[in-house]
Amino acid sequence: VFWVSRRLWFIDDDWDFLTQRTAGDPSSYLRPHSGHWTVPVVPQFRLLYRTVGMDYFPWYHLPRLLAAGLLALLVWRTFDRRGAAPVVATAAVATLVVLDAAAGHRAVSIGNYIVMAALIMVAEHLGEDRAPTARSQVVVAAALLAAVMAFSTGAILLAASLIVILGSGRWRLWWRPVVPVALVYAAWSVGYGPERGAGLSVDDLPGVPVQMVDVLARSQSS
Repeated sequence: VFWVSRRLWFIDDDWDFLTQRTAGDPSSYLRPHSGHWTVPVVPQFRLLYRTVGMDYFPWYHLPRLLAAGLLALLVWRTFDRRGAAPVVATAAVATLVVLDAAAGHRAVSIGNYIVMAALIMVAEHLGEDRAPTARSQVVVAAALLAAVMAFSTGAILLAASLIVILGSGRWRLWWRPVVPVALVYAAWSVGYGPERGAGLSVDDLPGVPVQMVDVLARSQSS
């Protein structure tokens, strides 16, 4: 990807983060980009702009490539921890790498890797038979929060997590890490989502819990 992108240049998505966002402005992290909450892309682009400028576009792919490598390592370790044969784990990683290399060359796509990593971590913990420990709940909450802040597919992961804990009858065990993240995402969508475009006001706060289910449903259809 780094080699192929050597002759590419910035595209429409990139200019939003290069010209319209600043690292010290809270609204830069809250404003949606094409309907997505994309917090990690802001420091990614601002740091690269300050350190390497805009003369050589492939530098902007480095965070994505590092994220892809870490995701591949997480996939391999997950298969290994679950008792899969090394050849199976290696085949899974090879498939991921090949599909990733063919998925395009957008520098802003780092959020996808965060969501995929969160999916693995959440699935592992929600799939445990024993009661969740405090550490498990913190990991699930952190993974879900990172996912919804990284890309809109994180909201699908959040909705799926809610469905799993409701359908499995383990709501009382898992509501603590899941519901607060759902409220955070609902509050962001009410205040800064693509259908609002305005900041969150005090008058909106009572309606946040009521709109949570509607927000998650809309995120799946977008």
